[in-house]
Amino acid sequence: MKLFLIRHAQSANNALPEHQRIEDPPITDLGHRQAAALGQWMGTARLTHLVASPFRRSLQTAEYVHR
Repeated sequence: MKLFLIRHAQSANNALPEHQRIEDPPITDLGHRQAAALGQWMGTARLTHLVASPFRRSLQTAEYVHR
C-alpha cells in the first residue's frame, strides 16, 4: 500500500499579503498549473481512495488528481 499526502496547490491567499487574505480562497492560475501537473504525475498511480478537506483550494486540487 502506498499513501500519498499532498498539500493543495497555490491559493489566492498564498499570493496575497496577510492583511488582504480572504476566507476559503480559490487556487490561482499558477495553482491550476501546479494541480494539472500533479494530476498528470498522479495519473500513473492506481488510486483506490481520494480524500480532501472541504476547503475550496483542496477540492480544486483534488479534482485534477481525480481526472
